[in-house]
Amino acid sequence: MEITTIELPQDRALRGCLERKLGEYRQRMQEATASADFQSPEQAGKRKIKYMDSLYKSLLLETLLTDGRVDVEAAREQLGKVEGKVDEYYFTTAVTVIADYCATGGSNCWGGTGI
Repeated sequence: MEITTIELPQDRALRGCLERKLGEYRQRMQEATASADFQSPEQAGKRKIKYMDSLYKSLLLETLLTDGRVDVEAAREQLGKVEGKVDEYYFTTAVTVIADYCATGGSNCWGGTGI
C-alpha cells in the first residue's frame, strides 16, 4: 500500500516524541556533515547514507509538525528541488518510518533508535 499522506497524531505525548526525534535527526545530519579531512571512501559513503536518511526523515517531520500533515508527493518534489535527485529507497523508508511512528508509535519499526 502506497502512503500518500501522513497525518499528525492527536496524542500530545506522541507529538512530543516526534519533536524530540526531529532533534535527533538534525543532530545526525550535523554529525554526518562534520569535517572529516581523512575519510576513506567507505567512511564517506556511510556518512552520505546517514545524512540522506536523516535529511528525508527530518523534512517529513518538520512539515508534519508545522502543517499537521505531509503530502508525500509534494515532499518528494521539495526534496528534488533541494537535493537535485531523490533516492527513492531512502525516501520510501523515511515515509514508512514516519507514518508508522504516527500510526503505531513505531511498533512496526526495527533497527533504529525508536521514539
